[in-house]
Amino acid sequence: MYLKVLIVMLLVSISARAIDKHCDSFINNRLEDLKPHIGYIAGKMSINKEYDPNKDPSVLSSNYTTQDKTYLTLCSILSSGDKERLSKYLAHNNFDKNCYDNLYMYCDTSLEKKIRTPADIDLKWSAYAATGDVKYVELLIDNLNEWLMQSQILTSDLQYGTIVMHHYDYKSSNAITMMKAAIKKYSQEDKVRFFMSQMALWSLGSISKNDSKVHAAAFLHAQKKEYADLVALLQTAYFSSLCQPPIGMSTSKSLMVLPGEKHKFKKINGDNFLNQF
Repeated sequence: MYLKVLIVMLLVSISARAIDKHCDSFINNRLEDLKPHIGYIAGKMSINKEYDPNKDPSVLSSNYTTQDKTYLTLCSILSSGDKERLSKYLAHNNFDKNCYDNLYMYCDTSLEKKIRTPADIDLKWSAYAATGDVKYVELLIDNLNEWLMQSQILTSDLQYGTIVMHHYDYKSSNAITMMKAAIKKYSQEDKVRFFMSQMALWSLGSISKNDSKVHAAAFLHAQKKEYADLVALLQTAYFSSLCQPPIGMSTSKSLMVLPGEKHKFKKINGDNFLNQF
């Protein structure tokens, strides 16, 4: 009997370690890349109590593992802030405490939280796509203004960078040479803010071009909050996107920040993006 108990305890311990590893792998290797899906699912959940992502093949791909789908769904529920749905989901799914705590740290109400990584920009846009609610556009504008207020970045440099990003492949030698000249005087922290701002402006300009609601909401919010510098930047982003189709830049698809490494920018191929500048 004692031996059986020991065997059961050993099997439970092995199983728990396996779950921990899978959870850690999901957080470190999948979470940032899946934030657009999390934003969309959480957005749908926020406006429809009956929405079930498991019945929506457009968001839960068949090539996801069962465990990944479980983590993705939990993150989406946490992001939506729906406590009733969360309580029901936890009642039907067992989560290792460490795994749950870590997912909670990264995902809790992330629809409303500040933008920390390039993938968070995608999360906000996906939430807007799911809901049509311009508050996600306004959150992006608020973050942009905060980055400007916390930095020594010149508006003229951001305008210049915005034009470069719309008219060149950002990995081309021409773009890199021009951007080096624009940002060489800034600290490492301001370089991070510069590129986060560039990605936000690129996305605002590109989406505004095809969505007048976004265009109007961005300008109105900037004017209402008296973000004077942002009005000029939004005009540059919008008109640059109209002049020529954007090439190459796609927020988290071109740059990825791993959880816990928010200041460590990496391209998908693993090179350190900021080292180019």
